[in-house]
Amino acid sequence: MVDRACPEFIKGLTITNITMVLSDKDIKKLIENKRLGIEPFDSDDIRESSVKLHLDSKIIVFDSDQTIDLQSDDNEILKQEIMIDDGYILKPNEFVLACTKERVKIPNGIMGWIETRGSYAKIGLQAHFCDAHIDPGSDLKITLQLKNNSNHKIKIYTGLYVVKMYLFQMSSDSEKEYDGEFQNSDGLKISIQ
Repeated sequence: MVDRACPEFIKGLTITNITMVLSDKDIKKLIENKRLGIEPFDSDDIRESSVKLHLDSKIIVFDSDQTIDLQSDDNEILKQEIMIDDGYILKPNEFVLACTKERVKIPNGIMGWIETRGSYAKIGLQAHFCDAHIDPGSDLKITLQLKNNSNHKIKIYTGLYVVKMYLFQMSSDSEKEYDGEFQNSDGLKISIQ
């Protein structure tokens, strides 16, 4: 362990652990010790420093003619749930919500982070915007914000490996674990609170 003084802007605190990205060996240890939960789990999905996650079987498509008022508590969000087992064609600039097939349980002291699969990002698919973090204590299917940023159509399917999850060792356990409205979520849920 490293014990060093923090920079001036957080003077008086001491870091006892260095925050780092976990390797495949450390990810396997967390799973073997039942600290990290991924269900369903396939050991082939563990990469050098990440875990592959896949699309679940349904998405939410929004009505493009509606206005969602972010200052109103009285929004009726017009949407449609669509099964994508036979595929779904994302049109250029189209945005949908999806979630991972895997339910992920993150232990305290660890933070998850998702990134779009690189080869898909290169053709214009984006799997998240600014909401890529998974807090310690989370136990849920991860919501994905899929968008086709290209000028061509992209077909997506159930089970498609679309994001990878990185795991970071935090400097210490958090005092509070995640207990928000998405906790224990097994599917798509929308909230604009």
